[in-house]
Amino acid sequence: MYRLNIITDIGVSSFYYATRYLISWIDPSRLIVTIHRTKYDKDAVNLYIGDMWNVFRHPLKADIYWIDTPMFYLLDYDRVPLQVYRPKNIWVTSTWNKRMAEKYFKDVKIVPRPIHPIYIAYTGNTKKEYDLAMIGDDNPKKSYDVFDMVCRQYGLRCWSTRSYTGLGLYQLVQKLSQTKFLLWVTRTEGYGFPLIEAQALGVPAICIQAHANINYCYSAKIDPNLWVRVKTTRTYYYLHNKHLFFEPDIQDVRRAVEYALGISMGYYYTISFKIMNRIRRLVLDTVEYVNKQLTIIAEEKH
Repeated sequence: MYRLNIITDIGVSSFYYATRYLISWIDPSRLIVTIHRTKYDKDAVNLYIGDMWNVFRHPLKADIYWIDTPMFYLLDYDRVPLQVYRPKNIWVTSTWNKRMAEKYFKDVKIVPRPIHPIYIAYTGNTKKEYDLAMIGDDNPKKSYDVFDMVCRQYGLRCWSTRSYTGLGLYQLVQKLSQTKFLLWVTRTEGYGFPLIEAQALGVPAICIQAHANINYCYSAKIDPNLWVRVKTTRTYYYLHNKHLFFEPDIQDVRRAVEYALGISMGYYYTISFKIMNRIRRLVLDTVEYVNKQLTIIAEEKH
């Protein structure tokens, strides 16, 4: 029996949820899990789950760094202090983040984050009560303004959590499964749990063709009409952090929404079935890979 020590946010954040979801997939016959904010345990496998730039600039020792970020500082640094530790395992969640990390480290691997198991197991009602959903609050990077504009203009049946924790888990799963499309035109994203979660339930997404969506918007990969073009890119400072914003082309948002809501239900369920299977396989393959790597590192340390 080995131990896994996860170094992460203790308070509620996307990294807190990433940690909790991961723990639900860890093989308990092989690994006992502990969680600390900053503490390195020399007798355990130490996995850092957190923001890329935070640990790059303020190093914490770990065996694996599993990182992602919506922030963009790539042009601001020639080196980062974490290089002192010469980390062997850098995992990122998207090509978007991989390009940033590869400026400083070699052998960076893309490893998506597992979602909660309920999204894989759920087989609820597929009757569609809503046209569009958005999971996220009204901070500028989430593009709630675009979602609100589209829903009002077309008089659609829409709902939004206005926060990732705006609904309880089971209520969120049920409501998402009753929705035709997720509108996912966020201006920047390091990973994006809602995109993975919706598609795992067979809910296709209308996605801006940028950032982490390039990896994970399977619905638009299947039908390119569900991509939304990027109109412009710009640097934006939010809460003193630098972001590269991909601005959605509003006219193309309208086109994509009109197209999506006009397709036949037969074609809709073809896309739904394909994305559900692809995302669920992605999650299960990731879980298998992560458990295997954790065990290998644990055996090497002992």
